[in-house]
Amino acid sequence: MNVVVIGGHCRNKGAQLMLQVVASEVGRILPGARLFVTPLAGSPRQLHRMGYRLLTVPLPHVGSRLFPDALIRCMVRASPVLREEALVLDISGFAYSDQFGIRPLRNLNVLLDALKGTGARFAMLPQSMGPFDAPGSAELFRRVARRCALLCTRDTHSFSYVGKVCRKEGNVRLYPDITLSFSSSKKTNPDKISDYCCLVPNERMVDPNQGGKVWKEHYVDMLCSSAEYLHKKQEKKVFAVAHDSGSEDRRIVDEVVEKATVPVERVCVKDPVELKHFFAGSCLVAGSRFHALASALSSGVPSVAWGWSHKYGELFREYGQEDCVFESPRQFDVALFGRLLQQEEYARRCDVIARATEEKKKLLERLWEEIREIAQGKHQAGFSVL
Repeated sequence: MNVVVIGGHCRNKGAQLMLQVVASEVGRILPGARLFVTPLAGSPRQLHRMGYRLLTVPLPHVGSRLFPDALIRCMVRASPVLREEALVLDISGFAYSDQFGIRPLRNLNVLLDALKGTGARFAMLPQSMGPFDAPGSAELFRRVARRCALLCTRDTHSFSYVGKVCRKEGNVRLYPDITLSFSSSKKTNPDKISDYCCLVPNERMVDPNQGGKVWKEHYVDMLCSSAEYLHKKQEKKVFAVAHDSGSEDRRIVDEVVEKATVPVERVCVKDPVELKHFFAGSCLVAGSRFHALASALSSGVPSVAWGWSHKYGELFREYGQEDCVFESPRQFDVALFGRLLQQEEYARRCDVIARATEEKKKLLERLWEEIREIAQGKHQAGFSVL
């Protein structure tokens, strides 16, 4: 069987980790399946190393920006990989929402139209979605949902947004982010708190259209004051992590290193698995990159989120850490770090996080069983063949 993965790009560490998780799980549930990804997903060498082969077709979301819809349709229909019985998995993470405009949904519909009649099956792995209030957005999403064998949201807000436009669909599920079951080889020990912590900025926090004006004006200063408190008051080494090296994250890291009055060390780890290990070895992760925070929490590390989207609050709520999410810098006080790092409180939070992690692993085992059934044509609820 051919398994085609869309929506991920190697430049983004979260997408890299998702691509690796998919490769690992597909190898487990569908031995012998061949994995394919669009050539627009990143470095061919890196993708081959993960176990992916390259399609000759530039699939969404980037593809339709560069190629006319008619050409995309012709290329999809001419592809022997997609003409054979194929399973198409969407790992976009967070693309289908009014925040990102109508293009991602439009592009995905172009692809699904082109796949009509091929016998391919399409599933959306857990991701954040919605709202769908912009003109045309809800109808485009409904068209996608009708053609999904499985449509998975990763938080209750997204599940609600999808439910408002797809009330009668029986294929909608609520599952955790797939990377949360990807275990780190290192485990934090609550009886011995690590000597370093991580700050992980996100360029979107200083974008007025996403983080907003209030974050843009105070974000770097807040990162600096956090570094200073953690170093001076908690006697921790502080690392500023450029999570996505191809973005403006590195510029923010450089600014923090230059402006902070304490030593802050730059970190840029190319391999997402190694980066997760690095987070797992820390005592605390604070920042705004969703998959950095997800990596930390799923490794048992207490964390603090400064966020611009509902996805942060939903993630932390699932781990019983909703009091550590801040939508405005005015809500945040660096003294929180001191309370989190007190031995008794730290051990309590590690225990809560560990129990949530085990529950998520069980849920994700169920998800991959559903994917196996879809691939084998045994999945009944919401079963769809394009």
